[in-house]
Amino acid sequence: MIECVLNEFKVLQKERKVFLDFANGSHFELPIAYLRAASAAADHKEAMKANPNQDFSAVNIVAVEPVGLYALKLVFDDGHQTGIYSFSLLYSLAQQWEEKNAL
Repeated sequence: MIECVLNEFKVLQKERKVFLDFANGSHFELPIAYLRAASAAADHKEAMKANPNQDFSAVNIVAVEPVGLYALKLVFDDGHQTGIYSFSLLYSLAQQWEEKNAL
């Protein structure tokens, strides 16, 4: 994983996206559904085994809590609140999203 400092994390609730600004000059917009589906939390992984086609398109973020100086805890309106997203993970997910969605 790339070590990267997150300068800004902004929830765009109407668009169901987040805006990320990293210290290296990179900027990204990611769907909240993508972040919700990418949660590494154990309870999420178990739920995905039971229902791998779960649709998170209507999910939004209701709170963002810092975890030290390296991560964010995202609280989703579907009740999921155990996912910790390190800045490096967020950067990696953003790069993967851009690669998958490049024209």
